[in-house]
Amino acid sequence: MIRTEKLYKLYGNNAVLNNINLQIGKSEFVFLIGPNGAGKSTLFKTIYRAELPTRGDVLVDDLSVPNLRRWQIPVLRQRIGVIFQDYKLLKYKTVYENVAYVMEVLDKPLEKIKKQVPQVLDLVGLLRKKDCKPAELSGGEQQKVSIARALVNNPRILLADEPTGNLDPDTSWEIMRLLDLINEQRKTTVVVATHDRNVVDTMRKRVIKMSSGRIVEDNMLGKYTDA
Repeated sequence: MIRTEKLYKLYGNNAVLNNINLQIGKSEFVFLIGPNGAGKSTLFKTIYRAELPTRGDVLVDDLSVPNLRRWQIPVLRQRIGVIFQDYKLLKYKTVYENVAYVMEVLDKPLEKIKKQVPQVLDLVGLLRKKDCKPAELSGGEQQKVSIARALVNNPRILLADEPTGNLDPDTSWEIMRLLDLINEQRKTTVVVATHDRNVVDTMRKRVIKMSSGRIVEDNMLGKYTDA
């Protein structure tokens, strides 16, 4: 599903990613942990091609991401949904319009948009708030809109970059339960970058730890380690 081979990303002489060799299988739920600056966000960006690696390869469903032609990039982006810590919602659009927008830019048929947007809003529990603007929502609700937007094109992979970083503990658990449900029901591969050790230790999923651009631990027992 996701594979990296001898992946490097350099900024000048600084190796933000340093020989990353990683494999994540279909329908896995994986936590990516490590301190700020460890390379987690950069790794995500190379997977959904927001950035190109300096050398090495990233494969998604056997597609070599760095070698994609321009016309192939939208195909990749339909396979990968991305959730950000700061939501990245369009403040002048309603909940419905924010989710529909990602389908509109891919020229999806109007009938498909009308069908799929309410379905994902119902899944995240926001169908009743479809006409609200982001400013009218709580932080947790805004993150749910971000999740719905990431899901609306039925991606096979969901990358969540610190999805609970701006949320209180109770709301954080609600978001993590939702991601777990998506993984279980839709068989979506979910990769979550997080600093929340309580969530990691409780959910007991595979944990990959990064430090200084390297993978230093791959723990199938699901434990957040400081060592």
